[in-house]
Amino acid sequence: MPPDEISTPPAVLTPAGGISPRIALATSMQASPGVYAVLLGSGISSAAGIYTGRQIAEDLICQVAKSQGIDLNDQGTTPTEWWSQVGRTSLRYEDILEELAPTPASRQALLRAYFDPPPDDPTSRSPTPAHRDLASLCQRGLIRVVVTTNFDRLLEQALYDAGIPPQVIDSPAAVNAMTPLRHSPMNVIKLHGDYLATDLRNTAEELWDYPPEWQALLSQIFEEYGLVVVGWSAEYDRALTSAVANVRSRRYPMYWGTRRNLSEEARQVVRRRDAYLIQLNSADEFFSDLRSQVDRLAEAASRRRPFAILRHPLNYPDHATPPRGWTVLPRLHLRAYASLGPVGTDDVGIIGPEIREEILASIGAADILGQLADLRSDTQCVNAVTSKPEILASQNSLWVPAGDHQSIDFASYGWGGDATSGVCALLTVAFPTVNRLGGVGVTFDIGISIAEALPIDVAALLLRSAVFLVGSTLPSIMTDLLPAGCAVERVEGTFAASNFTGIGEPGQRSNELVDRVDWTTLGDRPGQFGPTCGFAVVPGESLGLTTASQAVVDGINHMALAHGFLDPREGIAKLRHAFNLDSSGK
Repeated sequence: MPPDEISTPPAVLTPAGGISPRIALATSMQASPGVYAVLLGSGISSAAGIYTGRQIAEDLICQVAKSQGIDLNDQGTTPTEWWSQVGRTSLRYEDILEELAPTPASRQALLRAYFDPPPDDPTSRSPTPAHRDLASLCQRGLIRVVVTTNFDRLLEQALYDAGIPPQVIDSPAAVNAMTPLRHSPMNVIKLHGDYLATDLRNTAEELWDYPPEWQALLSQIFEEYGLVVVGWSAEYDRALTSAVANVRSRRYPMYWGTRRNLSEEARQVVRRRDAYLIQLNSADEFFSDLRSQVDRLAEAASRRRPFAILRHPLNYPDHATPPRGWTVLPRLHLRAYASLGPVGTDDVGIIGPEIREEILASIGAADILGQLADLRSDTQCVNAVTSKPEILASQNSLWVPAGDHQSIDFASYGWGGDATSGVCALLTVAFPTVNRLGGVGVTFDIGISIAEALPIDVAALLLRSAVFLVGSTLPSIMTDLLPAGCAVERVEGTFAASNFTGIGEPGQRSNELVDRVDWTTLGDRPGQFGPTCGFAVVPGESLGLTTASQAVVDGINHMALAHGFLDPREGIAKLRHAFNLDSSGK
């Protein structure tokens, strides 16, 4: 029988139209990065020589027999048979462990040998192909949360090897101190603890109920994320089984991978969650196949243009008046703007303190903040009006409310000062009542007053990060405030260099856009270049970091051709290489 044509309980739904669950999962994961969490059981580590709970139980029984002078291999007796012969009725791992090691410290000492590499083979018990492929999916941002019942550190090792150090949450105390999941690139939740700690969860009593911190975190994960289960039987962990099954809202589907017949506990969860079953040959085979399918989908998507280039942006910076929060216009003004819709005045929630906290957390953790700080520290900053060098030691380095207007429909925060000198930024969220362009508008303004012209590749990197912030990160935290079907309709990136200062009479300074950005990698300087230029795109899919990179590079190419550069191909190829895009332009 083909792997995906297994019989399923009548109550279990399968993807519409007879689509294979594997294909449905890969398609959904590739189209919606970060939507799915993975729940791992001991099955994923068995190929690395890490025993499952049942194998540990059988090995412990063999050790008990040896302590009595009995070698079960010589007798041809299985651990189960001998355990029954000596009057023991339970072969459950947790029962045997509790009997042999009644305290947490003694259990940790007893178990450590099952996870540490043996002295004679220190390279054994290393991450399996399943761990490596899963880490690859995480490295691409497709998976950002992994919940595991395993004590070992194989997944963490695979993630470190892939260049993504995870936030590891391995105790209830760690929950209270953790960075929120959505603001951490990678999260590993070790429900039963780490084998080098003494607070492991092993026994039936310990697995019957979880502390409130674990319960709250699991409730959040299982309600907000889709779930992929691999290597977990649901047999022994009553608390986790209950947490998975008793989810109030189900935003995204659940997929359950199994190599054998499901336990009764697992069947109950599958029925309760309408999970899709996927038959596995092994965890290695499953994650390899999932990664291959996602690779093929990504390759196919790269051959399609994921967006349409528009001729003109709609939200150019004002030539004469600074935005709220700045007192002057900077020498160079970069703007990223995202328009969300369709949405009407009465279709939105309110911008309250909770959403403001999430906005601040998002921009505080965004890549662009570090890029702006580096730019400010690595260049000679000047006064925006006089062009005289400025010392920026006293400039604000925190995000603070900007301007004198904040409301339930408008939020604005500034970083780095008021644009009189150096490098600064503004973030603005405007709901339909105050957004002059209609819909919900998210704007990120960057003010740059430095002595040297900004290289186009640096400007492109700043715009890419800003476009991703306004077109992906911030819309994702406003989901609950927007109506169903509201999505990013347009994303823009613009450059401006006004000869207005924003104070006093116009024309107080000489300031040309052609001199504020170093365009030379795009070819010879064009004959005509106004004070503003930009690009706008209509996303054809969810805006990920790669899509944002593609949009900015193609947008700059379109903008260069529109402003007189005859052959920017070499410069655009360099930008594509800098953003890890293929050089073909497809």
